[in-house]
Amino acid sequence: DSYPQIQGDLMLKHLAVPAGVMLIVGLIGAAAALAGGATNTGLTVAIVCFLPAVWAPLSGAVITTLMGAPEPFKDGQLLPPEVAGMKIALRAAWPLIVSVLGTVPVVVAHRTDLDGNEPAAAAAQAATFVLVIVAFTGAWVKYREPARLWWRSFLDQGQQAQRERQQSRGTR
Repeated sequence: DSYPQIQGDLMLKHLAVPAGVMLIVGLIGAAAALAGGATNTGLTVAIVCFLPAVWAPLSGAVITTLMGAPEPFKDGQLLPPEVAGMKIALRAAWPLIVSVLGTVPVVVAHRTDLDGNEPAAAAAQAATFVLVIVAFTGAWVKYREPARLWWRSFLDQGQQAQRERQQSRGTR
């Protein structure tokens, strides 16, 4: 907070190193797969699936880290159990869901290959979907604080307008 820079920009800059490390880890995995004797189709699918498989888990980790611990009065602990339980479960599951999305292109390619179709094209479509989710995560990292402030101000304005309406009804 003492650093004179927008928090979202600073957090986004911090993602460069983990993204690079995940690329190196992914390259090690790709080298191991190539050593196992990949076919041309397998190599094509591996290239298409590389970035989603590497960056989706990073996105899940980023979501977990930036969400932080739940705040008792803000994150639903005081809501009725039916509502609070769902909110807490979604909060815990969302990063895991984003992380696992990185495997979707591989599964789609495998299923498409079993059906006798071209797996690389199907994997590319699924990879595009996953990379869009990764991009949304990056946008969330950058704009989450301004969006949160806007939402609070929007709710405060609505509450103020409701108070004014109630006061005007009481004076009539």
